[in-house]
Amino acid sequence: QQNARETGLLLSRLGLYLKPSFPTFQLMTGTLLEELGRYKEANDMYSQIDPESGYAWNAQLRITTNLDILGETEKAILLLRQLANDNPEDVSPLIDLGDVLRGTERFRDAIMVYNEAFDRLPEESLDQYWSLFYARGIAHERAKNWLRAEADLLQALSFKPDQPYILNYLGYSWIEKGTNLDRAKEMIERAVNLRPHDGYIVDSLGWAYYQLGEYESAVSELERAVELTPEDPIINDHLGDAYWRVGRFREAKFQWRRSLSLNPDSSAATITQDKISNGIMDQPNLNDNSSL
Repeated sequence: QQNARETGLLLSRLGLYLKPSFPTFQLMTGTLLEELGRYKEANDMYSQIDPESGYAWNAQLRITTNLDILGETEKAILLLRQLANDNPEDVSPLIDLGDVLRGTERFRDAIMVYNEAFDRLPEESLDQYWSLFYARGIAHERAKNWLRAEADLLQALSFKPDQPYILNYLGYSWIEKGTNLDRAKEMIERAVNLRPHDGYIVDSLGWAYYQLGEYESAVSELERAVELTPEDPIINDHLGDAYWRVGRFREAKFQWRRSLSLNPDSSAATITQDKISNGIMDQPNLNDNSSL
């Protein structure tokens, strides 16, 4: 608990030497190995826990998480499906399975699994699973099902009105779509107040200002976002766009080149390269009602 993991690991190994099949020490040792980034060794330890032990279920779920981290995602998916089938009353493996599928951009498959998870939940406990609405909302948004995504995100927000990641995701999505602009801006500002050192959320606020044509405010927030998360290509690209809009053309091109050096995806890289060559063409301002 004092983050002295190497010492903790030594003591847990000594405990296992004295009592080799003690599940408490096996789970603790696996956890310490995970925290040290030794995921394969952690899984080897978890696999030794007696299936009849009360710790076995947690250990199996951790094994799937580590398999995904190790790049053995298909094995993780198969194991999670098996766990879900073997325990038809438990929602945890389905939630984890949906998250793994969403992480591999299999958004429609993730939605189907999240739906299965909801089928296992009693109506009166839905408010405890706001994160499941949030996860399914993200999957719907990425699968281009915006109306369903919006409904899920609003439901999650109704259960957790001060959850910064829901506020940020829904607010950013509305800004991108040019709808509910005032509410979206307020939501993102609230998210920043709740997580002032999260570069991604600060970036959302800066980008909201940019989309609303408030370019000076956008520069201020996006500079802060880059300071907080300097390695993100999208945030650097956003700052370049804001610099261009306020006439700081040389700095804009510097930020765009910086963005390219951080290996954005190919479509984003193509757009950024075009901006370096040609600048930004005039775009409608979302504050102009004729553009809505």
